[in-house]
Amino acid sequence: QELQQQKLQQQQQQQPDLPCLLCVDTFLGDTAMWLNRNVGWRDWLMLESGQPQLYWQFLANVAPLRDLILPLPLTSLCALRALQELAAKEEIPQPSLIYLDSAHEKGETLLELQQAFSPFGAG
Repeated sequence: QELQQQKLQQQQQQQPDLPCLLCVDTFLGDTAMWLNRNVGWRDWLMLESGQPQLYWQFLANVAPLRDLILPLPLTSLCALRALQELAAKEEIPQPSLIYLDSAHEKGETLLELQQAFSPFGAG
């Protein structure tokens, strides 16, 4: 997490007008993938020794945009709380845009949306 914070700070210092897309995701897959609700979905996890390889695939997919995209492999609520505190302390600038990959579960997604719209205010 400290490494992501340092990268975000460096990016803003080097290219202050360059937007930053913060991608919040656990990169662990969702319930439907793990339960193989549709044939072949579990294969998308690309399991190695029981660990999904979605993070590494994501990095490969966005490699041409690595100066704009910052992955943050946390749950949505943990990431939003950390960002809220770091931005309030002015340790990081407010993100230009946050891509939040929801948990895809009804109650959990509602909590994520409520938290997502509370920390940063207008801007």
